[in-house]
Amino acid sequence: MITSLKKFDCVLVGSGPAGFVFAASLLQKDPSLHIALIEKKSLKAIIEGNQKDHRTTTLSAYTCDILTSLGVWKDLEPHTVAIKEIFVTDQNKDSSGLTFDEKDIGKPFGYTINNTILRGILAKALKKIDNLTIFDDSHIDNIDRTISNIRISLNKKWRLQTSLLVGADGRFSQIRQHFKFNLDSKPYKQSALVSLVDHEKPHNGTAFEAFYPEGPIAFLPYKDTAGKESTSALVFCGEPHAILALQKSTNTFVLELLQSKVPPLFGKVKKVYNKQVFDLEIGKVKSVYQARVVLIGDAAQYIHPVAGQGLNLSVRDAKMLATHLANMAQLGLDLGSKTILAAYQKQRHIDIWSMIGLTHSLVRLFSLRNPIASCSRRMGFTIINNLPFAKNFLMNRAMGYKTSMRFPFKK
Repeated sequence: MITSLKKFDCVLVGSGPAGFVFAASLLQKDPSLHIALIEKKSLKAIIEGNQKDHRTTTLSAYTCDILTSLGVWKDLEPHTVAIKEIFVTDQNKDSSGLTFDEKDIGKPFGYTINNTILRGILAKALKKIDNLTIFDDSHIDNIDRTISNIRISLNKKWRLQTSLLVGADGRFSQIRQHFKFNLDSKPYKQSALVSLVDHEKPHNGTAFEAFYPEGPIAFLPYKDTAGKESTSALVFCGEPHAILALQKSTNTFVLELLQSKVPPLFGKVKKVYNKQVFDLEIGKVKSVYQARVVLIGDAAQYIHPVAGQGLNLSVRDAKMLATHLANMAQLGLDLGSKTILAAYQKQRHIDIWSMIGLTHSLVRLFSLRNPIASCSRRMGFTIINNLPFAKNFLMNRAMGYKTSMRFPFKK
């Protein structure tokens, strides 16, 4: 039975990191607003970690600053590992390495955390936010848009009305599909094997990434349930058929292969487990908004994991949209107007396109197989290592503090 109409200033779809940061930031800045959150999964199941996701997320320093301002970092930090040093190399050649050390900036570049733990802690925090009405374990039956509002039917029971609908429901966004947003996407013809790797020596907070023509391989600092730091999260990118074969291979074969890829500082590779495979592609909507609808995070764009920046880009979307809407609400303006949403899109333009351009260019640059390209890449590493301003720019960009570079998007 359909209940009476419930009115909200904003309806948010998706309770992931982008959804959490948006809701928490908006209500922190303007507590008078009323927001509804729609989540297809049960928050109780997310909090209890019933749906295991063995992937590891990298939280940039700026993302950690945002989470600190929202009061949730104190709950997350005990489950994280600080990234104190980053080593990047072309095909694991030590002489061509590019190194970044926290000693140069006085703080970690970021932190890693297990996805299941991250989602659980953020879901628990969502339930504590005032003026946030949660409709979890919910299915959207219908969405109607008029000039003045949007009405949403849930579970053949609830009817919600709002002036603005925010889609933060991920790469396969139902909101994006329902409103037929124009999406440009392109597969990389790569898949990623994601797993955990136990090794002989402690990583000491070192993140290692080696670029190969078939795709990058990254080892991210991790700690096991006992708190030992001799485990790393592996992201192994390559041609889909090769990655699928690797997933199905014996552990002995995988260990031998990884041993040839891992840097000496980790010692012997002892165990690989919790293997998952994901196809990789790049995607971006032509416009993140329509009348009374706006997309953020992976619903609006998704990128290659080469730099571990996908979630951080989503968090910056959420933070900026929340700040912008709170300012507009305090002026008494219509949050769903195209003028307000167009202003948000303009604010995010440089950061989004520069990160798309950076990750896309890295993948293409290191896929070149000729000796001249390889020599040029290693020479570039040497030059950057000896140019403090260049290293500082790259470090700040990785930490989420700089958004001044601009790159074109190519299909």
